[in-house]
This record gives sequence, C-alpha cells and structure tokens, in this order.
Amino acid sequence: MRRSGLNPLVHGFTRNFSATHTRNTQVAFIPGALSGLTPSKQHPSTLAIVPCYNEVDIIETTIGKLLGQGIDVHCIDNHSTDGTWELINKEFGSLIQIERFPDNPLDYYAWWQILERMDAIASAAPHDWILHVDADEQLEPSISDLSLLDMIAIADSSGFDTLDCTLLDFRPITEKQLELPTMFQFAQRPGAQQLQRGWRNRRSRVGLADTGGHALTVPTRIFPFNLVLRHYPLRSREQAIRKLTIDRGDRLQKERLEKNWHVHYDNYNAEHRFIWDSKALAHWDWDSTREYCVEFSTRVGISFSDYGLPEGFS
Repeated sequence: MRRSGLNPLVHGFTRNFSATHTRNTQVAFIPGALSGLTPSKQHPSTLAIVPCYNEVDIIETTIGKLLGQGIDVHCIDNHSTDGTWELINKEFGSLIQIERFPDNPLDYYAWWQILERMDAIASAAPHDWILHVDADEQLEPSISDLSLLDMIAIADSSGFDTLDCTLLDFRPITEKQLELPTMFQFAQRPGAQQLQRGWRNRRSRVGLADTGGHALTVPTRIFPFNLVLRHYPLRSREQAIRKLTIDRGDRLQKERLEKNWHVHYDNYNAEHRFIWDSKALAHWDWDSTREYCVEFSTRVGISFSDYGLPEGFS
C-alpha cells in the first residue's frame, strides 16, 4: 500500500463473516484530509488531571504511567482515608501538583463540585492540551505504533480539538487478584458511548460538570481515532466490596437523587463473588490494538445493550 502512495495510519485486523467469526480480516485506515500523518517533533504540552478517593492500590501506577509518557499531572484527592493522600505525597510530592478538595471533607460524594474544580484547573493551566484520567484508569493510544503524545500531536496538527475514548473494563478472574487484571471486556453501558477525555486547552471552561465528566459542552472537532481508556474499577473481591459498600454506599445518594448519576453499580452487592468468566473476556497485550483496531479506534462493533455483568448476575 505504501509503495502505491497509500500511507495507513492504522493497520490491523477485524472480525470476518465466516461461521467462526475469526479476527483475521485485514483493515487499514488511510487518512485523506488529515494533514498530520506523522507527529510533530514538538509534542503539545499536556496536563492530566487525576481525581481520586481511596485508590491506594492503583494510584501509584496511574500517576507513574502518565509521568512516564511525558505528561504533567495535577492530582485532586477527595480526602482519602486509606493512605492514598500520604502515598501520593511520598512518591510524587516534588513531581506533580497535589491538592485536597474541598477544603473540608463532606459526608457525601460531591462529583459535580470535583468536576467544576477540574474545569477551573484546566482553564487556568498553561498547557496546550488537557486530559481527564480517573485514578483507576490508564489512557493508551489505539494505534500501537504511536505514543499517547504522538496521537495528541497528530490530532492537534490536523485541526482537531477533542479526543474521544473507547472504554475497556478490566475484570478479575480469580478471588485473590494480586496484580491488576489483564482480561477485559468492552464497556457496554450507555455512558460509555461518549467519553471525551482529552481536549485542546481553550483557556476557558468546557462544562465537565454538565455531563458528569463524559463530554464537553462547547463546540468540538473530535479526532476520528479514539484513545483507549483502560478502566480497573473492581480489582478484587475485597476491593470491590469496600468500594461499593463503604467508599461509595450512602455517599452517592445525594447526586443519585438530584442528577441520576452513579447508577451503573446498582446491580452489584456484597453477596457476589466479583469474579468474571475468562471465556467471556479478551486478553490485553500490545497485539490487542491490532486485533481490535476497529473497535478500539471507532467503537464500531460494540453493542451498548447491557452492563456486562459477571457470572451469576441477571
């Protein structure tokens, strides 16, 4: 294809239409109007804003991965009680910006106020681009040959100002999960159909709180290739029970009633094992970005009809 003058930005595989639906049909995305076929030598300066609450087992990985990719970090701790705040200060105190918000702890989860604070931080930042990355998430390029900053540079130089994401939920397959899960499923809840987690800094607010952090409320030109958002919400049975019954629990009721937010865990309770069947999941490695390049890059082929519940759930 390159010898013929065609330069694919993405090359991988997709599901074919045989009886077995094997994933060995080649697919290539060849940019037409995109001007930035290769990343510029100078990457746009990028800030990731990371809100967190009681994520001591994963926050070091999340922040470390962002710093390792050349991305600055501003972390907002919502008065964690499990050692998250102390760990961040110990490991990254001189490397990132850290704050506790609000000034005093509340008896309810104030996600709306946190999003408003994130919007204010972003609009005042000197950086060219802003990323929203929750404490239990990792942002990846959907194109294995490029880095995250490469994709931002291509989007920026091509005139786009917003990056959407394809959400992958990583699931534990054993009760004693010692490391982060490596098996995932495509998030199928309605809220996963739009996740605008990166944007060119407009030096003004973009309305994060109006959409619960899912999308911007200003005019956007969305880059046609999604980022991959790796999500680790329930990492073991112990962590899942603590998160759903203690860390969240009654703290969510105010915004549930006022805004109908935080409903995606309604079918979960402490009686379940929080173990998924590995046969219903896919294994993550760097070949995954080629094997699922259509789904990762565009969300085409993902059904948003159910919640992907673990074994035993209805």
